[in-house]
Amino acid sequence: MLVTIEREVLDSLNDEALGRLCIEDPALEKVLKKTPSERKQVYLGLTSGQRALLMFKALYGHSHTIGEFYWFINCFMMELKNWSEIKMGIRYFGDDEMLRIYEEIECILKARNKQLFDISINDLNSDSELFKSISPVYTQYQEMVPKTMMRIGAHIRSNLDENVNIDPRNPFQSDEIRRDS
Repeated sequence: MLVTIEREVLDSLNDEALGRLCIEDPALEKVLKKTPSERKQVYLGLTSGQRALLMFKALYGHSHTIGEFYWFINCFMMELKNWSEIKMGIRYFGDDEMLRIYEEIECILKARNKQLFDISINDLNSDSELFKSISPVYTQYQEMVPKTMMRIGAHIRSNLDENVNIDPRNPFQSDEIRRDS
């Protein structure tokens, strides 16, 4: 399920847009409306790189605020397979710094939420100690995201066959892909 793109367009994309392109194929968008078993089949049909990218984006797309970050990591942790896949995805890209952040927040949440099902997005408003423990980790996460996206972009550009199909009708074939976009 690789998207086909002209080389010139690929070369013009920044890392975030390139990552989005690799997983926002129309077929993937349709799968969101499918049953869990159908979604699983589509997920298993992705390349390893696409799965890793999708899991990174799943958390990234739900971490615009500290409350979302807290809530969605708890949700992913409730589904241990999802949390495991998110961590495996970041390992796939060799991003030990982001993995450390994931593991740090995991430890905080496990210690705080003995009952993972007893959480609320408002917990940070009512529990100042929890907020104080999560806030620096969320700040680290926000600071790390651009570096992670650069790492992912470099990985995609180095492994095009796993992430995109280059449109063969385009005669332009560059040996070097611009990385400054």
